[in-house]
Amino acid sequence: MIRILDGYLGNEPGLTSLYLIESHRPVLIDASTAVSAERVAMQIRETGIGPDDLAAIALTHIHADHAGGAGALAKAFPKATIYVHPKGARHLVDPTRLEASVRALYVDAYDELMGALTPIDAGRVQAVSDGERIDLGEGEFLEVLETPGHAKHHLTFIGSEGSAYTGDAVGIGIGDVSIQPATPPSDFDLDLALASIAKIREADPTQLMFAHFGRKLDVDETFDLAEASLVDWVEVVRAAKAQGLSVEEAVVQLDANAPRAAAPAASVMGTRTNVYGVWQYLDQSNEMGK
Repeated sequence: MIRILDGYLGNEPGLTSLYLIESHRPVLIDASTAVSAERVAMQIRETGIGPDDLAAIALTHIHADHAGGAGALAKAFPKATIYVHPKGARHLVDPTRLEASVRALYVDAYDELMGALTPIDAGRVQAVSDGERIDLGEGEFLEVLETPGHAKHHLTFIGSEGSAYTGDAVGIGIGDVSIQPATPPSDFDLDLALASIAKIREADPTQLMFAHFGRKLDVDETFDLAEASLVDWVEVVRAAKAQGLSVEEAVVQLDANAPRAAAPAASVMGTRTNVYGVWQYLDQSNEMGK
């Protein structure tokens, strides 16, 4: 059984979804923020899964809205192994640099939105790479796909029953909006993002489990929208940059000229942050001759 739990990002419901797979070895996909950890733990306990019953927490990536609560949840469920991309493992053991970078992004809003990160004992953190499987017992498993583009440390998990837990790799789809790209600095890369969407599509999932927010059953249409929106998004920012506009002016251009990219206000990260991620990618692409 798969349960959708609410991560209460910024104390608001309906923005971040976590997934509790009630298999022989129960696993939680993603951990939301540190300030939401107790709410998440309470939802898990309400299913009848006790402190010693949760076997694993699998993180799609280490951005604070996905992994910020991992340390607190590791304390609440002391037998859970924490699975993460190899590039993210050390930041769970010592989150000092990770927290500092996120604090710089959110400044005064950090403590209210995210909260202090709790270190996890290194012996409980297991790095997993492309093609590996996380055993859920009785023949069930999660297959690991490395899906960079949104972040270098991004993973997608494919359940043995066909669900794809996509994190932010396929974008953001909250409520009735279309699929909006998630393109934050400093790792965003268009080519890698498109390749990752194609890679998840190739796995032929039966449903897409978005981190923001909930399941998508119209799989092919969602993939098509994600690819088209991503290209639209980057092209509008590219054009604004070529015209000599500022990041703020590019945000306005995006809102007016990229209808397939959905309502920018729906973005969890904030439109300016996402535009800046594309802006930075375009600067780096020019330097590297892409």
